[in-house]
Amino acid sequence: MIHRRTILSSYPFAELVITTLGSILFLTAIFTSLIYSDPLIHWLSQLFVSIGIPTILIIIGFKIEHLEFTASEQIEVLKWTVSGVCVSGLLSSFIIIHQTVEGTILSEPGYIVLVCGSVGAVAGTTAGVTENQGESPRLESWMNPTTHDANRER
Repeated sequence: MIHRRTILSSYPFAELVITTLGSILFLTAIFTSLIYSDPLIHWLSQLFVSIGIPTILIIIGFKIEHLEFTASEQIEVLKWTVSGVCVSGLLSSFIIIHQTVEGTILSEPGYIVLVCGSVGAVAGTTAGVTENQGESPRLESWMNPTTHDANRER
C-alpha cells in the first residue's frame, strides 16, 4: 500500500505549480503585449518587463527542486506564492478601481494586473523559500552554483 506522505514527498508538486504559474504569466504577457498597438519602444519595454518577471518565476520554480524541501516546506512555499499573487491582485484591483472612480482612463488595465501578479508571485515565492530554509545552508548553496555542485558530490 502506498502512503500519501510518500507520494507527496517524492513528487515535485511545488516546482510544477510554480513553474506552471510562471509559464501562464509568460504566455499571458506575450498575448497582452501583442494586442496593444503602441509605439515600438513602448511595446518593447512593456514586453521586456512583462516577460522578464515571469521568467524569473519559472527559473525559481526549476531551482526549488535543488533545495530538497520536504512536503510540508513545499506546501509553505506554495502558500507564500499564492498569498503574494492574491495580495498583488487586490492591490492592482484597487489601483484600477481608484483610477476608474477618479475618471482616469486606463489604456492597459491588463498590463497592470499582469505585472502586479507577476511581482507578487516572485515576491511570495522568494519569501516562502527564504522562510523555509531555516538554519540550513540550502539557500546559500542554491544561490552559488559552485557550492551547490561541491555539496552534491559529497
